[in-house]
Amino acid sequence: MEPESVILRNARKDLEWFGEHYTELVTKYDEQFIAIKNAQPIASASNMEDLIAYLNKSGIDPVTTLIKYVTRAYTIL
Repeated sequence: MEPESVILRNARKDLEWFGEHYTELVTKYDEQFIAIKNAQPIASASNMEDLIAYLNKSGIDPVTTLIKYVTRAYTIL
């Protein structure tokens, strides 16, 4: 497992990338959960459970992966 400082630094970079590319992402992944790692979308699904199951099956740790919901609709979570 990576050191906590590396995980947090990567999460910050992925979150910044997500914000910078939101318009592009919503065009492709509207109404979906997406997993982002190393500033790249690596998987998507219409619900969180399916996305996490896919990540686990693929050997990708969901805990160290940024997971966000993408929508054109204005939503307060």
